[in-house]
Amino acid sequence: MGRCLAAMTKEITGCYSVEMAETLVVHEGMVVAKRMSILNVVVEGDSASVINILNGAGMDCTYEGG
Repeated sequence: MGRCLAAMTKEITGCYSVEMAETLVVHEGMVVAKRMSILNVVVEGDSASVINILNGAGMDCTYEGG
């Protein structure tokens, strides 16, 4: 069972998609963990596209609209 080691709030300004906002938040959490010398981190999420971006697969910027 895990435990909370830190928490923060931060305003994200700009016009971001939900996908990009989630990616930025996870990235910021990883930066905080690194600063705290926490090297064994498990990231869980329900968005495969966010996990793929974080793993280096890039972001699909195509637009599917009518």
